[in-house]
Amino acid sequence: MPESGVLEWDDELMNRLLEAAGGRLRVMTFAPERVPLEAQKKFSTVGVRGSIGHTCATAEQTAAAIDAGARRCTHLCNAMPAMHHRDLGPVGTLLLDGRVRCEMILDGHHLSDDLVRLALKLKGPEGLIAVSDAMPLAGMGISSGVFCGQEVCSDGERATLSDGTLAGSVTLLPEALSRTAKALSLDPVSLQCMGSQNAAEDLGLPRRGSLRTDYRADLVIHGETGIEAVLRGGQSVADADGPRLPTTVERVH
Repeated sequence: MPESGVLEWDDELMNRLLEAAGGRLRVMTFAPERVPLEAQKKFSTVGVRGSIGHTCATAEQTAAAIDAGARRCTHLCNAMPAMHHRDLGPVGTLLLDGRVRCEMILDGHHLSDDLVRLALKLKGPEGLIAVSDAMPLAGMGISSGVFCGQEVCSDGERATLSDGTLAGSVTLLPEALSRTAKALSLDPVSLQCMGSQNAAEDLGLPRRGSLRTDYRADLVIHGETGIEAVLRGGQSVADADGPRLPTTVERVH
């Protein structure tokens, strides 16, 4: 997004957004150094998940935002200053605080695999939410287009502005999870935790995010070559008889 698209905090605008959303606004990314503390405290009182991101906040400002109710981080490390040995900044503070779940873009370009390993050691899979940050050119191979008023080019692996700055991702979440699982040798339980369970819990969505008795059986089943089946309420949306699943399924407790 160009600098012209960044607005100063405006209480009236926030109230208009809340009214227009009609109670459906679930997450709002904010920079702690740009939003008054009293406004930050308001998020949780109106059902909005305050998420720290795209910020140059100090460690102290980040900690204050967490104390004020922020429990989520948008795109850990990206559009944030790196850690310094005398100032952890937002990245170190977010990683160390167990109250916060951190989103991570797992396309292999926004974050190094070693950084993901570090985050897993500090927060565990239960403290991380895998996201794609996919933009409109995702899945379109070599392509280009205008995104947020700026020309974006994709080589099929990365989406960048003319100066080489990353402009979102062209890797969809299933591919990102599969790539990360192989690179880091992640077990299926950790992958499921990061890929769906944590996000559902963080948003307070009941009976979603896990394969459990009495949970909603709304599933997208992926294989090596892409989507193999889509289920809604346990039934295939394309085949009334349902997808061809294994006759024996091992239960994971």
